[in-house]
Amino acid sequence: MIALSNIDLFNLLRQKIGETEAKAVTEYIEVQVTDKFETEKKYLATKEDIYIIKEDIAIVRKEIAESKADLLKWMIVLFAPFYIGMIVFLVKEFMK
Repeated sequence: MIALSNIDLFNLLRQKIGETEAKAVTEYIEVQVTDKFETEKKYLATKEDIYIIKEDIAIVRKEIAESKADLLKWMIVLFAPFYIGMIVFLVKEFMK
């Protein structure tokens, strides 16, 4: 892909279609590019956005770690009596 500046494009078009037409075409292209950029720039991320996203990711990771610890605690609290009961039951059954 060849990158042309406005001046290069103007000079190429001026030789083919004339000066006023070349000027009109290059101005039209410039306006269209500027308008497209202005309408689409809301989708671009800035450095501030990246810092905010990194902070949010850190918060989410902290919450996940806390929830993992809570989950492990509740697993032990709820299932430890079950496993102890199963072991006692199996020992009683095999002792008969």
